[in-house]
Amino acid sequence: MRRCKPFAQWKIRTQIFVCMTALALIVALTLSFGLVRIAQQTLETNYRVTCENNLRIVNDVLEMRLDTIVKLVREAVFSDDFQTIIQQPNPTGSPYYSTLSSQTLDAIWNDMEYQNELLDSMFLFDLEGRFYKRRLGAQSTSNYQIYYTQPQPVTAQWYQSAVEAKGREVFFGYDVLDPTDADARISMVKLVYDPANRTPKAMVIVCLRSSLLRKILPKSDPFFKTSTYYLLDERDQVIYAAGSASLSDDEVGKYLHSPQDNGHIFSSCESAITGWTLANAVERQELNAMVGQIGLSAILLAGLLTLVSLLLINAATQYMNRSLTHLKIVLEEINRKGGSITDDFDDSEIGQFGKVLKSTYNHNLALQASMLKLEVSERESELMLLQAQINPHFLYNTLDSIYSSAIVSHDDRTAAMVSSLSGLFRLSLNKGKRIITVAEELMYIQRYMTIQNFRFQDRFALIMDVDDNVLSLTILKLILQPFVENAMVHGLEPKLGRGYIEIKGERIEDDLFFTISDNGVGAADRARFYDGYGIRNVIDRIHLFYGKEYGVDIHSTPAHGTSVRIHLPAKEEDPDAETGDL
Repeated sequence: MRRCKPFAQWKIRTQIFVCMTALALIVALTLSFGLVRIAQQTLETNYRVTCENNLRIVNDVLEMRLDTIVKLVREAVFSDDFQTIIQQPNPTGSPYYSTLSSQTLDAIWNDMEYQNELLDSMFLFDLEGRFYKRRLGAQSTSNYQIYYTQPQPVTAQWYQSAVEAKGREVFFGYDVLDPTDADARISMVKLVYDPANRTPKAMVIVCLRSSLLRKILPKSDPFFKTSTYYLLDERDQVIYAAGSASLSDDEVGKYLHSPQDNGHIFSSCESAITGWTLANAVERQELNAMVGQIGLSAILLAGLLTLVSLLLINAATQYMNRSLTHLKIVLEEINRKGGSITDDFDDSEIGQFGKVLKSTYNHNLALQASMLKLEVSERESELMLLQAQINPHFLYNTLDSIYSSAIVSHDDRTAAMVSSLSGLFRLSLNKGKRIITVAEELMYIQRYMTIQNFRFQDRFALIMDVDDNVLSLTILKLILQPFVENAMVHGLEPKLGRGYIEIKGERIEDDLFFTISDNGVGAADRARFYDGYGIRNVIDRIHLFYGKEYGVDIHSTPAHGTSVRIHLPAKEEDPDAETGDL
């Protein structure tokens, strides 16, 4: 926490400016590095895709040229003359064909040579032990003499490959009969079968000029110095390489099968005819050098973005600082002079906060003024109450005098009425207490009904059915009496004949229930009961003192009477109950 104190002591504008500047730098740098990384991946992908497309085109051309030679050789070896020669028996075991057969083979070779300038030589030996050779120009054939003096080369790798191919042409990137020849050649080996019974008859080796590769395969890449083209056979041996060939045969083969190499980017395409692989390799470092220009542009863009962000942040913090400064001045002015806030605030978020503060502060001032007036009024009420305390004593003494006079005059009815009225006033005042027992409330109702019966010549009966365990519980003063008075005034007085009011009280666990019912005239509209001031006041007092879960429920039926059910909490008498009045 101590390390944060210097930052916390900065101005809010400075804090926001520093935080937003750091955020802008982070975003700009992240964007720069992201652009560089995306550019690098995109460049590598595009190079690989483009190079693979080019290799596929070159491979198609190469396959087309080789396919022409394959068709030419197939046409020759399956001709009737050629098949007649290789199927002739050799009873003498001579290594040479007859003069007529050699002339026929010469004619076949001349026709092939005439049709394709890439043919360099042809070598034939059949299973009868006879050999035939033919090469262009005055080229030496001394290295081929070994095949005349030794058994057939059945153990040679190229021979086994041709046997396994079962008549399909097999290509090799060197002269299989003379691997030491300095002139690079391409060998095509084919095992010839008897079409009638599919038995092998002879082995044909056709050598092609290496100029085929030089004319078709790419030489170098004018855009990348390290770009190198390779042609590899099925054993991953390099047949042809053009460019800055910095990789060995083993390395090229390994990298083609291990694309995780980070030093080079490889693209490749495989030939369906030869099984060879045409590949390109370029150093990743040279390719990524082009990304440096993109990286520099990204850094410049990030710098420009940061600069623009700083200008916008500075403008925003200045605007925010003006609002904060205005609010600070207003608060200092209030602290120094007091009074209400009269300044106007703008519509910014801080300005909205200032408007709320202004409204709240001025409202509090108005409330304080109202509370002061209320306090003065309350003091005046207390004074008037003290002045009026003489009146009850004067009233009690007067009623006692009337009661004594009635006793002396033997006027028992008047004495009873005066006694009830005196008791009624005493219970109503009750020394200012607002909490009384149920028994006291019922006594108040009894005295009230006594006075009413004096007025109406005992027309009304009061029935009380209250459990004994309820009488000692406490309730708010004048909770039941207003409903008794309401039943008297609105239910029984309009009724002809006698009537009654019944009060039932019971305790159910922690709840207290009173039911006040009469047989008065009743009412069809219950709403008018709740609209009355007295009943509305009782309901509000119950909700205020006990809570919203307690209250009053009224049911009334025209010509049958009204029933009121009052729900209160069961509370024992508290000797330290609060005094006052509601």
